[in-house]
Amino acid sequence: MKIKIPIRAMILCVAMIFTCIGIHAADGKQGATQDLIKRPPGAYPKGVMWRGINRAGMEYGDDWNGWNGQTYFEIPAHDAITAEIAYYKAKGMNVVRLPISWERLQPELNGPLSAAYTNGMMSFITRFTDAGFQVLLDLHAYARYAQKTHNVAGKQVPGYTQRTLGDGTLTFANLSDVWVKLTKLVKKNPRVILGLMNEPHDFPLKSTEWFAGIHEIVKAIRKEGTTQLILIPNTRGSDVTHWNTYAPNGGPLDSVAALAITDSNYAYDMHAYLDKPQSPEAYA
Repeated sequence: MKIKIPIRAMILCVAMIFTCIGIHAADGKQGATQDLIKRPPGAYPKGVMWRGINRAGMEYGDDWNGWNGQTYFEIPAHDAITAEIAYYKAKGMNVVRLPISWERLQPELNGPLSAAYTNGMMSFITRFTDAGFQVLLDLHAYARYAQKTHNVAGKQVPGYTQRTLGDGTLTFANLSDVWVKLTKLVKKNPRVILGLMNEPHDFPLKSTEWFAGIHEIVKAIRKEGTTQLILIPNTRGSDVTHWNTYAPNGGPLDSVAALAITDSNYAYDMHAYLDKPQSPEAYA
Protein backbone atom coordinates (compact mmCIF):
# COMPACT_ATOMS: atom_id res chain seq x y z
CA MET A 1 0.00 0.00 0.00
CA LYS A 2 1.35 3.41 -0.91
CA ILE A 3 0.52 6.52 1.06
CA LYS A 4 1.35 10.14 0.47
CA ILE A 5 3.49 11.77 3.13
CA PRO A 6 4.29 15.52 3.15
CA ILE A 7 7.77 16.15 1.75
CA ARG A 8 8.99 17.72 4.98
CA ALA A 9 7.81 14.67 6.85
CA MET A 10 10.27 12.56 4.89
CA ILE A 11 13.20 14.29 6.58
CA LEU A 12 14.58 11.89 9.15
CA CYS A 13 14.64 13.41 12.59
CA VAL A 14 18.36 13.23 13.20
CA ALA A 15 17.75 14.83 16.59
CA MET A 16 16.86 11.30 17.68
CA ILE A 17 20.55 10.80 18.44
CA PHE A 18 19.72 12.29 21.82
CA THR A 19 19.39 8.79 23.19
CA CYS A 20 23.10 8.26 22.69
CA ILE A 21 24.40 11.55 24.11
CA GLY A 22 23.75 14.08 26.82
CA ILE A 23 21.40 11.98 28.95
CA HIS A 24 21.78 12.34 32.70
CA ALA A 25 20.56 10.16 35.51
CA ALA A 26 19.39 11.41 38.89
CA ASP A 27 22.71 10.58 40.53
CA GLY A 28 24.51 13.02 38.22
CA LYS A 29 26.36 10.38 36.23
CA GLN A 30 26.26 10.64 32.47
CA GLY A 31 24.39 7.80 30.82
CA ALA A 32 20.92 6.56 30.04
CA THR A 33 18.24 6.33 32.68
CA GLN A 34 16.79 2.90 33.36
CA ASP A 35 13.74 3.36 31.17
CA LEU A 36 15.97 4.24 28.21
CA ILE A 37 18.40 1.39 28.75
CA LYS A 38 15.58 -1.03 27.98
CA ARG A 39 15.31 -1.33 24.21
CA PRO A 40 11.96 0.04 23.01
CA PRO A 41 9.55 -2.17 21.00
CA GLY A 42 10.44 -2.44 17.34
CA ALA A 43 14.01 -1.20 17.68
CA TYR A 44 16.69 -2.76 15.52
CA PRO A 45 18.66 -5.47 17.39
CA LYS A 46 21.85 -3.79 16.22
CA GLY A 47 22.76 -0.23 15.31
CA VAL A 48 20.55 2.78 16.06
CA MET A 49 18.21 2.15 18.97
CA TRP A 50 15.79 4.92 18.01
CA ARG A 51 14.79 5.22 14.38
CA GLY A 52 12.10 7.67 13.39
CA ILE A 53 10.58 10.39 11.31
CA ASN A 54 9.52 14.01 11.65
CA ARG A 55 5.78 14.05 10.87
CA ALA A 56 5.29 17.61 9.58
CA GLY A 57 1.90 19.24 9.05
CA MET A 58 0.47 20.54 12.30
CA GLU A 59 3.20 23.19 12.63
CA TYR A 60 2.79 24.68 9.13
CA GLY A 61 2.82 28.47 9.42
CA ASP A 62 5.84 28.53 11.75
CA ASP A 63 9.34 28.64 10.28
CA TRP A 64 12.84 29.92 11.12
CA ASN A 65 11.62 33.51 11.53
CA GLY A 66 8.50 32.55 13.43
CA TRP A 67 4.86 32.77 12.40
CA ASN A 68 4.51 33.63 8.70
CA GLY A 69 0.74 33.86 8.35
CA GLN A 70 0.37 30.71 6.27
CA THR A 71 -3.19 29.47 6.46
CA TYR A 72 -2.67 25.85 5.37
CA PHE A 73 -1.83 23.24 7.97
CA GLU A 74 -2.76 19.62 8.51
CA ILE A 75 -4.17 17.71 11.43
CA PRO A 76 -3.74 14.05 10.40
CA ALA A 77 -7.07 12.33 9.89
CA HIS A 78 -7.98 8.90 11.30
CA ASP A 79 -7.39 6.96 8.06
CA ALA A 80 -4.10 8.76 7.42
CA ILE A 81 -2.85 7.86 10.90
CA THR A 82 -3.81 4.22 10.37
CA ALA A 83 -1.90 4.07 7.10
CA GLU A 84 1.13 5.87 8.47
CA ILE A 85 1.42 3.63 11.52
CA ALA A 86 1.53 0.59 9.26
CA TYR A 87 4.00 2.24 6.86
CA TYR A 88 6.43 3.44 9.54
CA LYS A 89 6.34 0.09 11.31
CA ALA A 90 7.15 -1.67 8.05
CA LYS A 91 10.21 0.58 7.74
CA GLY A 92 11.44 -0.40 11.20
CA MET A 93 10.66 2.91 12.88
CA ASN A 94 9.76 3.21 16.54
CA VAL A 95 9.61 6.96 17.25
CA VAL A 96 7.72 9.83 15.60
CA ARG A 97 8.37 13.52 16.16
CA LEU A 98 5.19 15.61 16.07
CA PRO A 99 5.85 19.35 15.55
CA ILE A 100 3.05 21.63 16.76
CA SER A 101 2.36 25.34 16.37
CA TRP A 102 2.25 27.42 19.54
CA GLU A 103 -0.11 29.96 17.95
CA ARG A 104 -2.58 27.33 16.75
CA LEU A 105 -2.37 25.41 20.02
CA GLN A 106 -2.77 28.49 22.24
CA PRO A 107 -4.07 31.49 20.24
CA GLU A 108 -3.61 33.81 23.24
CA LEU A 109 -0.62 33.80 25.60
CA ASN A 110 -1.56 32.16 28.91
CA GLY A 111 -4.99 31.45 27.47
CA PRO A 112 -6.79 28.14 27.04
CA LEU A 113 -5.62 25.59 24.50
CA SER A 114 -7.60 25.28 21.27
CA ALA A 115 -10.00 22.35 21.68
CA ALA A 116 -10.02 21.39 18.00
CA TYR A 117 -6.24 21.56 17.65
CA THR A 118 -5.63 19.77 20.93
CA ASN A 119 -8.08 16.98 20.07
CA GLY A 120 -6.26 16.36 16.78
CA MET A 121 -2.89 16.36 18.53
CA MET A 122 -4.05 13.96 21.24
CA SER A 123 -5.64 11.61 18.71
CA PHE A 124 -2.29 11.37 16.88
CA ILE A 125 -0.34 10.83 20.11
CA THR A 126 -2.71 8.20 21.48
CA ARG A 127 -2.94 6.23 18.24
CA PHE A 128 0.83 6.11 17.74
CA THR A 129 1.75 5.32 21.34
CA ASP A 130 -0.93 2.62 21.50
CA ALA A 131 0.78 1.11 18.44
CA GLY A 132 4.08 0.92 20.34
CA PHE A 133 5.76 4.14 19.12
CA GLN A 134 7.39 6.84 21.19
CA VAL A 135 6.05 10.30 20.26
CA LEU A 136 8.31 13.34 20.59
CA LEU A 137 6.00 16.31 21.13
CA ASP A 138 7.85 19.28 19.61
CA LEU A 139 6.82 22.89 20.26
CA HIS A 140 7.94 24.18 16.86
CA ALA A 141 8.34 27.86 17.66
CA TYR A 142 12.01 28.95 17.32
CA ALA A 143 11.68 30.97 20.59
CA ARG A 144 8.96 33.04 18.95
CA TYR A 145 5.23 33.64 19.27
CA ALA A 146 2.95 35.85 17.19
CA GLN A 147 0.11 37.64 18.95
CA LYS A 148 -3.32 38.26 17.42
CA THR A 149 -3.07 35.51 14.81
CA HIS A 150 -6.67 34.40 15.48
CA ASN A 151 -9.93 36.20 16.26
CA VAL A 152 -12.31 35.39 19.14
CA ALA A 153 -14.04 32.79 16.96
CA GLY A 154 -10.72 30.98 16.49
CA LYS A 155 -10.35 31.95 12.83
CA GLN A 156 -6.89 32.86 11.56
CA VAL A 157 -6.53 36.56 10.70
CA PRO A 158 -3.76 38.83 9.29
CA GLY A 159 -2.14 41.70 11.17
CA TYR A 160 -0.32 39.69 13.84
CA THR A 161 2.55 40.98 16.01
CA GLN A 162 5.72 38.89 16.20
CA ARG A 163 7.34 38.40 19.60
CA THR A 164 10.69 36.90 20.57
CA LEU A 165 11.51 35.25 23.88
CA GLY A 166 13.26 37.80 26.08
CA ASP A 167 11.94 40.87 24.25
CA GLY A 168 10.04 42.14 27.29
CA THR A 169 6.69 40.74 26.12
CA LEU A 170 7.29 37.05 25.50
CA THR A 171 8.67 35.45 28.66
CA PHE A 172 9.68 32.09 30.09
CA ALA A 173 6.51 32.32 32.18
CA ASN A 174 4.50 32.19 28.93
CA LEU A 175 6.47 29.17 27.75
CA SER A 176 6.04 27.50 31.13
CA ASP A 177 2.29 28.10 30.98
CA VAL A 178 1.83 26.30 27.68
CA TRP A 179 4.07 23.41 28.74
CA VAL A 180 2.27 22.90 32.02
CA LYS A 181 -1.01 22.73 30.10
CA LEU A 182 0.48 20.28 27.60
CA THR A 183 1.95 18.19 30.40
CA LYS A 184 -1.45 17.84 32.06
CA LEU A 185 -2.70 16.25 28.82
CA VAL A 186 0.11 13.75 28.28
CA LYS A 187 1.70 13.09 31.68
CA LYS A 188 0.04 9.68 32.09
CA ASN A 189 1.53 8.45 28.82
CA PRO A 190 5.12 7.25 29.39
CA ARG A 191 5.74 6.99 25.65
CA VAL A 192 5.60 10.78 25.17
CA ILE A 193 8.85 12.80 25.06
CA LEU A 194 8.66 16.56 25.70
CA GLY A 195 10.58 18.74 23.24
CA LEU A 196 10.55 22.17 24.89
CA MET A 197 11.43 24.33 21.87
CA ASN A 198 12.47 23.67 18.30
CA GLU A 199 15.65 25.48 17.22
CA PRO A 200 15.57 28.70 19.27
CA HIS A 201 17.81 31.44 17.90
CA ASP A 202 18.54 35.19 17.76
CA PHE A 203 17.00 36.38 20.99
CA PRO A 204 18.31 38.92 23.56
CA LEU A 205 19.35 36.55 26.33
CA LYS A 206 22.73 35.38 27.59
CA SER A 207 23.32 31.66 27.63
CA THR A 208 23.08 31.60 31.42
CA GLU A 209 19.71 33.39 31.28
CA TRP A 210 18.45 30.98 28.66
CA PHE A 211 19.27 27.81 30.56
CA ALA A 212 18.07 29.30 33.86
CA GLY A 213 14.71 29.96 32.20
CA ILE A 214 14.59 26.48 30.67
CA HIS A 215 15.40 24.97 34.05
CA GLU A 216 12.39 26.75 35.59
CA ILE A 217 10.17 25.26 32.89
CA VAL A 218 11.55 21.78 33.61
CA LYS A 219 10.77 22.26 37.30
CA ALA A 220 7.23 23.45 36.51
CA ILE A 221 6.68 20.35 34.37
CA ARG A 222 7.97 18.06 37.11
CA LYS A 223 5.53 19.61 39.59
CA GLU A 224 2.79 17.97 37.50
CA GLY A 225 4.16 14.59 38.56
CA THR A 226 5.62 13.45 35.26
CA THR A 227 8.90 11.55 34.83
CA GLN A 228 8.88 11.75 31.01
CA LEU A 229 12.06 12.49 29.08
CA ILE A 230 12.52 16.23 28.43
CA LEU A 231 14.67 17.60 25.61
CA ILE A 232 16.77 20.69 26.39
CA PRO A 233 17.37 23.08 23.43
CA ASN A 234 20.39 25.34 23.07
CA THR A 235 20.60 29.00 22.06
CA ARG A 236 21.32 28.59 18.37
CA GLY A 237 19.17 26.11 16.49
CA SER A 238 20.16 23.20 18.75
CA ASP A 239 22.53 22.06 16.00
CA VAL A 240 25.41 19.87 17.03
CA THR A 241 28.39 22.22 16.69
CA HIS A 242 26.76 25.27 18.27
CA TRP A 243 26.54 23.47 21.57
CA ASN A 244 30.26 24.04 22.15
CA THR A 245 30.95 27.03 19.86
CA TYR A 246 28.22 29.59 20.50
CA ALA A 247 26.79 31.83 23.24
CA PRO A 248 24.45 34.69 22.29
CA ASN A 249 25.04 38.12 23.82
CA GLY A 250 27.75 36.85 26.12
CA GLY A 251 27.84 34.17 28.77
CA PRO A 252 29.63 30.83 28.70
CA LEU A 253 29.30 28.38 25.84
CA ASP A 254 26.02 26.49 25.75
CA SER A 255 27.78 23.24 26.63
CA VAL A 256 28.91 24.89 29.89
CA ALA A 257 25.80 26.97 30.67
CA ALA A 258 23.60 23.91 30.16
CA LEU A 259 25.20 22.23 33.17
CA ALA A 260 22.89 24.38 35.29
CA ILE A 261 20.08 21.98 34.35
CA THR A 262 19.48 19.43 37.09
CA ASP A 263 16.83 16.81 36.51
CA SER A 264 16.34 13.06 36.68
CA ASN A 265 15.43 12.44 33.01
CA TYR A 266 16.53 14.91 30.37
CA ALA A 267 18.65 15.05 27.24
CA TYR A 268 20.31 17.73 25.16
CA ASP A 269 18.43 18.31 21.93
CA MET A 270 20.90 18.10 19.00
CA HIS A 271 20.07 18.55 15.33
CA ALA A 272 21.99 17.65 12.19
CA TYR A 273 20.80 17.80 8.60
CA LEU A 274 21.10 15.66 5.53
CA ASP A 275 23.06 18.01 3.27
CA LYS A 276 26.25 16.52 4.76
CA PRO A 277 25.04 13.50 6.72
CA GLN A 278 28.56 12.21 7.25
CA SER A 279 29.53 15.35 9.17
CA PRO A 280 28.40 16.40 12.66
CA GLU A 281 28.73 19.97 11.37
CA ALA A 282 25.97 19.44 8.80
CA TYR A 283 23.44 22.25 9.02
CA ALA A 284 20.84 23.23 6.45
